[in-house]
Amino acid sequence: MPTPSQPHPDAFSGVQEPKRRESAADDALISPERTEHEQTLRMIEQPEQLPQPRTAMSEQPPPLLYDVVWHRGRWRIRHLSKHSAPFSDQAAAIDAAWKLARKKQDQGHVVEVRLHRTDGTVVMQQPPAESDQ
Repeated sequence: MPTPSQPHPDAFSGVQEPKRRESAADDALISPERTEHEQTLRMIEQPEQLPQPRTAMSEQPPPLLYDVVWHRGRWRIRHLSKHSAPFSDQAAAIDAAWKLARKKQDQGHVVEVRLHRTDGTVVMQQPPAESDQ
């Protein structure tokens, strides 16, 4: 039996030392041309890791929300955490929300108008018919 100061004979058998990764300090010692060349070679060898162009379908921004809410006893439009002036009734607030949303929609944004009812439900509002505008 080995003594505590001696390692067990099987302790290091079959164990391989992990490969050493190059550190930033090692990169500083290598010429910039060499590192650029190595990067080019890596890209040629591993084309699946090349940066892919963004497509409009995969990176679509979230819609701009126009919420018609009951706030301080009146119907208002909440957009970007700010409330509008009060409206006379719910239908007037929805119409005004669509007018604001339509301007952004014409600029290419995706918009949604939602009605937050007083019972707590949220109802998506359909755009008004073209004749209503």
